[in-house]
Amino acid sequence: MTHFSRPPSNAPRTPPGCSSGSSPSSIPTDCPAPTSPPRSIGPPSRLESGSFVDEELGTHHLDLFFSLRVAGVELELYSLLEHQSTNDDQMLLRAYNYMGQQWIRLRNRNPRGKLPLILCSLVSHARPSWTGPRTFAELFDPAVLALPGAADCVPNFGLMVEDLTCRSDADIAAMRLTDFPKLVLWALRDSHSKALILDGLVVWGRALCRILRTSDGRILLNYFATRLEDFSWSELPSQRRPR
Repeated sequence: MTHFSRPPSNAPRTPPGCSSGSSPSSIPTDCPAPTSPPRSIGPPSRLESGSFVDEELGTHHLDLFFSLRVAGVELELYSLLEHQSTNDDQMLLRAYNYMGQQWIRLRNRNPRGKLPLILCSLVSHARPSWTGPRTFAELFDPAVLALPGAADCVPNFGLMVEDLTCRSDADIAAMRLTDFPKLVLWALRDSHSKALILDGLVVWGRALCRILRTSDGRILLNYFATRLEDFSWSELPSQRRPR
């Protein structure tokens, strides 16, 4: 097995394709305080029931439907989330297909209604980093889009990409998430290498122990069993074993 070395938890992870700064297409994990208070913000958003992803896409996508009130305006928002372990040039085509089907369904229900926003997000741990397209226009020949008026014929949308290969342990720990989703992100990022998982227990061991006492722990154990068939706690030095 090839062992991979990992930078210290406070060191930046900047493999090829990763920007050392924040990218406008990255999923935001923290938001600065506004310079002035909003005019009117209503109750927190509500997560509505139901999935709107076609059955054939269900194993690849997760979609959520929120309703919220902003500045006195009732807003409906659809969020489509996909996870990728490899680079996939067809990701944006699938997102485009989903958006079109969803808007047609909604228009059929309410022919006079306005269409809601659909945010397309991607969590990637493709190695060495996500190099696939981030905007729909990237699927077309740049020389063609440079022709006068050609770009106006192409839908204009992009992905919000969370590239875990560009995230350090400190980055993940600082996210406004509970233990379980942080551990999931760590597992997705490092589970290609048993050496990285064993090293990571120095940082994540305590949180992992807390989760293993809950029903969510089985999900992580099943994932590790799938990815690391020869994994055993007995391989750990005693000081690294979860207590």
